[in-house]
Amino acid sequence: MSLVRQFAQWCVRQDGLWRILDKSVLRMVRYLEWARTEVDRTTGFAALTARFLPPAGTPLVVLGGPFAGMRYPGSRAVGSALTPKILGTYESELHACIEDACAKSYDRVVDVGCAEGYYAVGLARRLPSATVYAFDTDAEARELCRDMAQVNAVAHRVVIGAACDAPLLAELATQGPMLVISDCEGYEDELLSPKIVPALARHDLLVECHDFLRPGVTTALIIRFSATHHIQALTSTPDGERPIPPDAPALARFTPTERRRLLAEHRPGQMTWLYMTPKIEQRASQDRSDVAVA
Repeated sequence: MSLVRQFAQWCVRQDGLWRILDKSVLRMVRYLEWARTEVDRTTGFAALTARFLPPAGTPLVVLGGPFAGMRYPGSRAVGSALTPKILGTYESELHACIEDACAKSYDRVVDVGCAEGYYAVGLARRLPSATVYAFDTDAEARELCRDMAQVNAVAHRVVIGAACDAPLLAELATQGPMLVISDCEGYEDELLSPKIVPALARHDLLVECHDFLRPGVTTALIIRFSATHHIQALTSTPDGERPIPPDAPALARFTPTERRRLLAEHRPGQMTWLYMTPKIEQRASQDRSDVAVA
């Protein structure tokens, strides 16, 4: 046994010395290991993203998914990963819900937590008869959303605001059919308060729940809306398990590891979305059938 190994084993047996080492040398080593990992992750991913994105001055266009063809005015996303959005794989768990919503006719879409406008502008393009109300408390997000709406020629139907609360949402709900998209970092509990449920009884909702910020909010919303809505709960797929699209030429020149990094959404944990559609429509349809039979 080498002298170094003997000394190391002696050190770990000395409680007092171990406490000193743990709070000084070892703490520094752990920090340096973390810092190095972060440097590798951020600089490496930045270089990978630069290889993926087109050269400066070339239009940045969403390649697939429900918003294929949507143009990005710049290479910036707020609070989320950009490359999955450009690939069209972003929140692929929701694609069926988005297609279901786009097959309907809405007077308004309300997007609370719109970020740079991926959903707000995307839905404005897919729903040409709807006015989209896009809210975000981040000034940069509002500016980017405004730019995105202009680049995609839907600025006349995208109304941008800083904040949306329950009374404002209830006011918007007094007119024709509406789709509510909510991604507001735990504020969904206050936004979709019990008092507003009757006002939303005839409208569709797609809500991202942030239980890691507001423990129990998913269960609370399910209980709150169960009497008025059919509720479909969807959970996020871990980055390491996301399928690589077989028909994505933009990924062909990258290694399998690089493809997974480009598809990664970097979520803090498993997320849950609630897609809620009104039960009242089913009752109204049944009432009409009963009248017709009579």
